[in-house]
Amino acid sequence: MVGEDLKKVFLEMGLTLSVAESCTGGYISHLITSVPGSSNYFKGGIVAYWEEIKVNILGISKEIIERHTVFSPQVAIEMAKGISRLFSTDVGISSTGIAGPTGGLPLRPVGTVFLGFKTPFGVFSKKLKLSGERGDIIRRASEEALKTLLETLIGRKISNRYTKQAMGAGRGKIPKGGDR
Repeated sequence: MVGEDLKKVFLEMGLTLSVAESCTGGYISHLITSVPGSSNYFKGGIVAYWEEIKVNILGISKEIIERHTVFSPQVAIEMAKGISRLFSTDVGISSTGIAGPTGGLPLRPVGTVFLGFKTPFGVFSKKLKLSGERGDIIRRASEEALKTLLETLIGRKISNRYTKQAMGAGRGKIPKGGDR
């Protein structure tokens, strides 16, 4: 189960997590908190459904929204950075997109979801093109957000392990979030 694996990795790496959700409406947070012990790393989240919440609470500039729309990788990244800053966490993840059944645009049809990730190792976004009913899109986008985060952290953890071995025991310093 991704939730159990995520908890293990977060606790091993000593990281904290927060979530800003739009199109997933709190489902990412639901998946995280469904695992006992998630309060040891998950500080919380918000559902930033309206544009004014993205601007006034998460601190996303209106210019970015006007230039790229709220359904964009740029806004997803800014949401992740904003929630991480707001909750003082090492990791922030976000979702923005169109779950349907209406609201699709020619370049961003229903099922287009952008996930944003802010980690101690950098920021990035991921675009999903999902199909199905609204509930299916919400569920699959939420699961993909956690799966992508887990894969990113595991990849970094493995990379740090090899870096530590190459540097030799006691030499060099592994960045925060490294193998402990």
